[in-house]
Amino acid sequence: MGANSFILMFFTEDMNDCMTLAHELGHAGHFQLAYKHQNILDGRPSMYFVEAPSTTNELLVEFYLKNKAGDDFTYESVGFHLKWSLKLTTITL
Repeated sequence: MGANSFILMFFTEDMNDCMTLAHELGHAGHFQLAYKHQNILDGRPSMYFVEAPSTTNELLVEFYLKNKAGDDFTYESVGFHLKWSLKLTTITL
């Protein structure tokens, strides 16, 4: 059963959009699995738990991009975007 997940966003192929897409895919995957295995009344966890898969996706993308980075600027840029994203996630909780 379950419900379909959709992501509606502008994507301009910059680092911020890449991390945002990874984050939103974490939410989409999490809710796909939650609603597949639970009823609608049990599928809404706390905000702290909801952010865990999204943050994990961002970390996976960061590790991948840092391993593929060809220069120090790209390496540092990836880390900067992740730190900023994690800061915003923490503030909104």
